[in-house]
Amino acid sequence: MNHRFCLQSSPLEKIKAEFESMVYVISASLVSQCSKLLKVTN
Repeated sequence: MNHRFCLQSSPLEKIKAEFESMVYVISASLVSQCSKLLKVTN
């Protein structure tokens, strides 16, 4: 059980890093889209 967890900890960290970067990209694009909408409405 413990051996398995140790083997899986590295890929999980990689997946977590990829997920965090994906979230950052999505949030950045959402912010840019929102600012464009605000500029259009004002």
